[in-house]
Amino acid sequence: MRANMIAPGLVDTDMGRRIVEATGGGSDIREVDARMPFGFVCTLQDIAATAAHLCSEDGRYITNQRLTITGD
Repeated sequence: MRANMIAPGLVDTDMGRRIVEATGGGSDIREVDARMPFGFVCTLQDIAATAAHLCSEDGRYITNQRLTITGD
């Protein structure tokens, strides 16, 4: 049995946009792009790609890991 956890940072979702607005980061999540390590806010596709990798044969030997997806 394999068990892993994906722990995303800021993601471009409704919740991510509300967090940016509530913390004074601006009214548009795109304003945060320049402050992110890779120049853009994480997307749902970035998280999905990580999950797909873990579920694929390529990720078959990965277990008991917490994968922090923040670009750091």
